Amino acid sequence: MSRFNIIAYIDEIQLTSRLIKICQQHDYQLLLPERTEIIADSLTSSSGLILADLDEAYYSTDDFVKPIRSGSAFPLVGIIERIQAEKARGNARGLYDLIIPKSLLEQNLSVIINQVQNGS
Repeated sequence: MSRFNIIAYIDEIQLTSRLIKICQQHDYQLLLPERTEIIADSLTSSSGLILADLDEAYYSTDDFVKPIRSGSAFPLVGIIERIQAEKARGNARGLYDLIIPKSLLEQNLSVIINQVQNGS
């Protein structure tokens, strides 16, 4: 079985550091592409997840999401400091599969990954 891929579009250094630690503990492959870079090879692997920091306005745009959606079946999870009504309404357009607060990412990442791997 291949390693689980996490592609993280996160510009926040502290959050990235915590994510690196989690991935090392669980043997997940973590990719940290540049803002406009799409990792095509990783998007075709068998199992993965894409994280994007919605506190960065660019990651809430169609310009960011549409190329990823067209090239991958990976779930797209938005993470945000605080869930805001405006961001939640944006998700209603179907941009993200899930939006969660950053404070819950660490404790829920393994649950999210298990659901992705089990096809839930």
